[in-house]
Amino acid sequence: MMRVPPDNEPGIGAYVWVDTKWNKKLVIAVRGTTTVYDECADLYLWPGFSNDEEFIKFCSNFTDDQLDYSQQLLALYLEVKTYFHDFDVLITGHSLGSGLAQFISVTQSKGEEVVPSVVFSGPGLQEILENTYPSMLPLDETLEKNMVNFVDPYDPIYVNSKEYQVGVICVWNTQEPKSCSQYYSDPSNSELYHECFLESHYFTHLLELISNKQPFDCDIQIKQWFYSLPDKRNETYSSLIVVLVGGTGAFIVVIFGLYWTSR
Repeated sequence: MMRVPPDNEPGIGAYVWVDTKWNKKLVIAVRGTTTVYDECADLYLWPGFSNDEEFIKFCSNFTDDQLDYSQQLLALYLEVKTYFHDFDVLITGHSLGSGLAQFISVTQSKGEEVVPSVVFSGPGLQEILENTYPSMLPLDETLEKNMVNFVDPYDPIYVNSKEYQVGVICVWNTQEPKSCSQYYSDPSNSELYHECFLESHYFTHLLELISNKQPFDCDIQIKQWFYSLPDKRNETYSSLIVVLVGGTGAFIVVIFGLYWTSR
């Protein structure tokens, strides 16, 4: 099952991988920011995303229903649970998709019935919860242990949202790119920000970290799980998912979906 946004307008991109044969588990992978319309969704969910007046004016052309990707993902999640009501669900995503995935974990977990999320390069959910779901704070300890966010310590998205992070934070052991060092010395330089973003946040960087099993600092059980992942990814699934979902964050359903369903 997939959910691909329509051409020339906002819409969430997500893919659902279902194991109907063996373990009754499924993975929902949510795409990160890929289009200018996704950037409008970023602005809608995280109002401080941009101060560009022209961009803000452009985004004002769209309705709340079009830009509220959290509700679009919730609708997809509820649809999936209608068909697979007795399946265990894992939510994953990259960047924008990670924030959305964590939103589902928080809003759909009920007591001991937790909807776990394993996400990458997340922008932090605390601010959204404070503004829209304050009654859910503070988060339940069991829930927080089942919300895992892998981040690069030099990623400007992570650095600028540390105070808003929730769940377990796993920090990759990486070397600071020169562009990031220069950017943090001159944070008003948009060109340096873009270079740092590409080197520390972008999808290809994340793929390299996971493929190489880059060391990270995190909960010991999560480390043991990660380092026991298969050495080779299923390239057929990888190619299919990248085509269907459009790339960013989509391969995560292969890395964590195929493995998680066999646990």
